[in-house]
Amino acid sequence: MRHITKLFGEPITPKIVLPSSIARHKYMTGYVLGVLLVTGISFTATLSIAAIPTFNVVAPKIDESLFYIRPPTTVTLIPIPNLKAPIEEEVEDASYYEDAFIHASAPKDRPSASSSVGKSRIIGTYPHGLHPVIRDSMIEASRYLPEGYAIEFLSAHRAGPNQGPHGKVEPGKGALAVDIWIVENGKRLPNIRAPKNFALYERFMQWTKKIQYERYPAYRGRGRWGGYFATGTPGDLMHYDLEPETQTAAGNWQEGLKLQYVHFGLKEDVGNGMGKIDRFRLPNIGSIRTVSAD
Repeated sequence: MRHITKLFGEPITPKIVLPSSIARHKYMTGYVLGVLLVTGISFTATLSIAAIPTFNVVAPKIDESLFYIRPPTTVTLIPIPNLKAPIEEEVEDASYYEDAFIHASAPKDRPSASSSVGKSRIIGTYPHGLHPVIRDSMIEASRYLPEGYAIEFLSAHRAGPNQGPHGKVEPGKGALAVDIWIVENGKRLPNIRAPKNFALYERFMQWTKKIQYERYPAYRGRGRWGGYFATGTPGDLMHYDLEPETQTAAGNWQEGLKLQYVHFGLKEDVGNGMGKIDRFRLPNIGSIRTVSAD
């Protein structure tokens, strides 16, 4: 052992005195202590390792649909044969109809349909400043609705930007566009993006177009139905205006609704056009069936 020096400089050698019973077996005692020491360390290490929590790592299941990017809601205008460019639709700002669409989804009870102009079936009156070609054609067309059905005018001219045909007025005549409800037994029928009502609104607008064609020759070639719109407010069943009739992409008067826009209506609503307008015949009074000569 190392010498430890006292303060007075005299070296001493420290000694460890053990009881005689232990001293006799000092070598065995050291061995046992060593074994216990090693065993204790091993046991402690074993407990420490055993105390470490284990985890079953499972690779998460990947939802492949997360990698599908839904295409934007846009419409590609379809060229019509014999036209050099795709159809261009001029429509009003679709945001105008947000409240109207909600309103249309929950029809309110209304007074029973009344006939305020001869045998016509209208509720209330028409909007101030509505173009007489539209007004008179629609009032006359209402005569062909069956009992319990009527039309109700919603709006015509609207001031402000982005109103499309609703913002246009023909000098000395009136607003070039109108929106309507068809009312069934006192309830307004949904009139925007309402596939179940597509056929009924289409038929009424076809009657309007035919009457306009016969009574106002100067306006032949003009008159569009919003149900054939593919942009702005697609499926705008309530809308009629006096813009050029060829400016609709989802359908037209002659051919009706196109197959690629079948979701605007029901499957049976595709292709129910008027054929040649001059040969299209109005139905019997009080009928909702259209008759084409072709």
